[in-house]
Amino acid sequence: ALTRGLTYVTLAILLVAVWELGVKGILIASLTAACLVFVLSAREYVGDLVRGVDWHVGREMISFGWPTILSALAFYALNLLDRFFIKHYHGLEDNGLYGVAFRYSQIVLVGVFAFRMGWPQWHYSWLNTDRHPEMVARGANWFLAAIGFLAVLVSAWILPLFHLIIPERYWGATVAVAPLSLAAMATGAYAVTAVGLNVTKRMRLIPVTAVVAGTAAVGLYFLLIPPFSFVGAAWATVAALWLMAGMIGVVSHRIYPVPWDYRRIGLALAATLGLALASLALDAWVPFAASLPLRVAITATYPAALLL
Repeated sequence: ALTRGLTYVTLAILLVAVWELGVKGILIASLTAACLVFVLSAREYVGDLVRGVDWHVGREMISFGWPTILSALAFYALNLLDRFFIKHYHGLEDNGLYGVAFRYSQIVLVGVFAFRMGWPQWHYSWLNTDRHPEMVARGANWFLAAIGFLAVLVSAWILPLFHLIIPERYWGATVAVAPLSLAAMATGAYAVTAVGLNVTKRMRLIPVTAVVAGTAAVGLYFLLIPPFSFVGAAWATVAALWLMAGMIGVVSHRIYPVPWDYRRIGLALAATLGLALASLALDAWVPFAASLPLRVAITATYPAALLL
């Protein structure tokens, strides 16, 4: 990851600032960095490659994985559909602001992806012990505590960040960053609540919940985007993704009970939502200079509340 990041940044600076290739330079830098990492990491796995193909294993993998593939395609389709609604009702300018908000909410999604890369290996290491359900519950507590803090941090400080690095015409996008950060958090919660379906290989239940959540999302797009534009799209996404995470959690718990700590989960979720809304209120009603100490207070309130 370090090699890829350094290569990407170095090439991006050279290709964009020195050789003036623009967006094409960014894409070339990204591709080159990915290829370099592929070559450097080959020694870790090339010795394990074999010439034969085990079709039985392949069929088992496809049987296990196709529901997740369908769900991923559904998420991708919804991600395009909300932009279609925004453009249809409010034009390209609002669509552009939504794109900016989505890009900066990815700060939370990076944390979620980091968690999801390690989560399966960690909880599966406990699978053959009687402590697996307990450890899954503990992992959920730590996930919500950490990613919730990241969502609060982004929500509280996104406007000052925009003041530093983004032209003023894009500052209006900050109102959608907080809800999209909560939506990014939901994608990680979905991975946590689906543990029971993973360990029992009941993944075929996932597309059903994805269809329900997708239908809810489309209905909310019709309801919220015409009056509230891209802000309505952001909150519709929040509602749909958390609905899916909740439904998956209910179904998964019936198949593979996990002793969730509902008090801690509820506190983390309530604190994250409440402080994200408080950050939006600061952005809307408090002068920028006067809001800075209040943003520090919001940032400190989250870990203090969980600690107490």
